[in-house]
Amino acid sequence: YGFEATYNKVNSEAFEKELIIEQNRIVSFDSPSLIPTRYPSDGSTYASFAGFVNWIWDLNPKLTLNFGARLTNTNLDANWKENFNINALLENVNLDAAALTQTLGLTYRPTKTIQWNAILSNGFRNPNIDDVGKIRESNGYLVVPNPSLFPEYAYNFELGFKKYLNQSKNYLSIRGFTTLISRHIGRDDYIIFADTSTEDNTTISYNGEKVKTIANNNLGNRYLYGGSLDGYFSISKLLSIRGNLSIIEAAKSNKYGPLPSISPLFGRLFLQYQKGDWLSHFSYQLSDKKHPDDYSFGGEDGLEETPLITANPIVYAGTPTWSELSWLVQYRFKENTIFRVALDNIFDVHYRPFASGISAPGRN
Repeated sequence: YGFEATYNKVNSEAFEKELIIEQNRIVSFDSPSLIPTRYPSDGSTYASFAGFVNWIWDLNPKLTLNFGARLTNTNLDANWKENFNINALLENVNLDAAALTQTLGLTYRPTKTIQWNAILSNGFRNPNIDDVGKIRESNGYLVVPNPSLFPEYAYNFELGFKKYLNQSKNYLSIRGFTTLISRHIGRDDYIIFADTSTEDNTTISYNGEKVKTIANNNLGNRYLYGGSLDGYFSISKLLSIRGNLSIIEAAKSNKYGPLPSISPLFGRLFLQYQKGDWLSHFSYQLSDKKHPDDYSFGGEDGLEETPLITANPIVYAGTPTWSELSWLVQYRFKENTIFRVALDNIFDVHYRPFASGISAPGRN
């Protein structure tokens, strides 16, 4: 049991200066002018206080019950002060939320080599400063603050099976889960009624360009499911193999499209040799492709950062499938001294880990 308290304070300032150029040389800047800050310009705070308890009870040698509960209270306060404001009607946002979340887990061991696990749980997330107060332009879309955002809730069920093999270290484990998200927070069209810079109420003039306004909204219920497989096997006294494979899927909404941040199938495999002070292993990791139709409509997944098939019209390829092999060897010279040599990305594959936004290192 215990308590937890957090406090976050965020300041955000922004201005622009126009370059003064003479004969292709920057000679000076003009006076700075205010522009909308990325986060609330008069400061914002986010605080939480929670109390929690967890109870584990061995009902008998084969059955264990795990119960946990957490009561959380959160407060968000955001303020805007600048003269140049995206939304003239927006001055302050204050969001208070409280939730009681629980976890109920059951572990059943019918034999010494078999274990079943079942978990029921729920969770909640109060919108944070980034959700409520961010202003950011990308590819003709402007994310704007939405003061009417509410918390989202998740309800989860997980079932797992684990089998220990002939040696104590060897095992095979498989798990499946399903989650229902209520009042899911995602990006959708948003109208700033106080803006008259364009005739279309779904757009505004921003930095001299006409952009479409979107914001985080509560988009109803979403459903996702998935599973994972992992294991460890001793091939001999010196050689072992371990690995994992995970997959997650989300049901698409006819109105709001795919759920963001859903990764494609991915996995990793290690082949390891260990004798005395020497250790060496090969690691192989892979990721399946993500089709453009599976990217969220709000742009959170960054479809525009994937390979371009055609420029007119613009057609993106989505995330390509990739795999990568690396090798490592190490020698323990003394108790506190280890020498290690590694060759990462042996075949110099160009890939981006999902949602990273940047390419991984090449051969090194």
